[in-house]
Amino acid sequence: MRNSKQPLILSLETSTRSGGVALLRGNEVLAERAGKENSSQSAQLLSDIREILQKNDLNLNQINLFAVAVGPGSFTGLRIGLATAKALAMALKIPIAGISTLEAAASCSEKDGEICVVLSAGRYEYFAQSFKKSRQNDLKPASEIEIYTVKNLIEMCAEKNNLNWLSTEEIIPVISEAAKNTNHNYQALPQNLAISVGRTALGIFLRGKLNEYPPDPVYARGAGIGESKNAK
Repeated sequence: MRNSKQPLILSLETSTRSGGVALLRGNEVLAERAGKENSSQSAQLLSDIREILQKNDLNLNQINLFAVAVGPGSFTGLRIGLATAKALAMALKIPIAGISTLEAAASCSEKDGEICVVLSAGRYEYFAQSFKKSRQNDLKPASEIEIYTVKNLIEMCAEKNNLNWLSTEEIIPVISEAAKNTNHNYQALPQNLAISVGRTALGIFLRGKLNEYPPDPVYARGAGIGESKNAK
């Protein structure tokens, strides 16, 4: 409810292939639903929102904050998630926070220090961004978002040492093989990043910084066009 000490957050993540939805009361996850890769995100998203709200005897008018992943990721997925979140936030006059998918992923790190998040960019390419995480869980970007080919990802892995890698279960073998002669840590990301998106948005909401996190897409490249920044 709106007068509760802990805000009720509805979080949407549609930038990755499966996507997901999460309902949180502060940091506590009340309900969550990971998407299915072969399903239509537009139809599934609204259905999942209805389901997790109904299971908790809640309605959209009781939400205090919308959180939405802004990418980089699927061009179509981002359009669906952002359009849905913006429409609901505007209609209900509820604040909204746009969260980098890579930042939300980095917040899942169980270790501090330098973190590199790698997510699929499609077409055998990868989005990657480095972050610095302090022991106080303060997380800051340490690089720009880059797009790597498999060849360039291997070269980057070979150049670095003692790095904490976060990625999906299908990408970690690629990274570990590329960095087999170096000392790295590997952590698989949770299936539903909507939870991390919501928790990241909570910190921003409590700090009163929502205007610094608009729900604007981060594509990192054009829709279906363009080459890797590191392609050779």
